[in-house]
Amino acid sequence: MRKTIFFAGIDPSIAYEVWPFLLHLYPFDSTFEQREQIRHNKYLHYQKIRARREAPINDPEQLQFFHDVEAIIEKDVVRTDRSHPYFKGDDNPNLRIMKEILMNYAAYCPTMGYNQGMSDLLAPILTIIQNESDAFWCFVGLMNRTIFISTPTDDVMEKQLRYLRKLLLLMLPSFYEHCVKLSDGLDLLFAHRWILLYFKREFPER
Repeated sequence: MRKTIFFAGIDPSIAYEVWPFLLHLYPFDSTFEQREQIRHNKYLHYQKIRARREAPINDPEQLQFFHDVEAIIEKDVVRTDRSHPYFKGDDNPNLRIMKEILMNYAAYCPTMGYNQGMSDLLAPILTIIQNESDAFWCFVGLMNRTIFISTPTDDVMEKQLRYLRKLLLLMLPSFYEHCVKLSDGLDLLFAHRWILLYFKREFPER
C-alpha cells in the first residue's frame, strides 16, 4: 500500500483519511470501529500529556527546559508556512494549535524536546488533518521515522549522504568530481536540510 501511494499519490480530497494510516495512527487492517476506539484512546492520552505539561513544575532544570523549548517554538511557529491560508493572519488560532502540539511533543519526548525544523514537518500534517489530537499522533508517527529521533551513533544522516554521493557519481559525475576537489565538498552540507526536512522547503505545495 505504501509503495503504491508513493508512486501513484493520493487524491487530495481523501488525504485526511489516508495520512493517519501512513503515519501509523491506524493499522492498515483496522475496522472503522477499531479506528474510532484508537482515536478516543489517543485523545485521552493526549489530554494527559497536556495536563502533565501544564502542571506546576518544581524541578528548576525541567522548568528551564520548557522555558527554552517554548522560546524556540514561538520563534519558529510565527515563521512557518505563513503564506499558507491555514496559517495566515496574526491572530490565527492555528498558530496556537501548532505551538501546543510542539510543546506537548517536547513533554511527550523530552529526550528529543524540540529542534528547529520540526515545525516545518508538522505544518503540512496540521493543514491536512485539522484536528489537534490526531495531528499530534500523526506527527509522533512521522518523527519516529525521521533523522531527528536518531542518536549520533545511529549515523542515519551519513547513510543518506552516502546514497546521495553514489547518485551524484552516477548521474552528475562532473559535479561529483568538482566536490572531490573541494576540501569538504563531499560533506554535501548543502543537502543536509533536504534530508532532514524531506525537501519540505525545496518543493512548493501543489
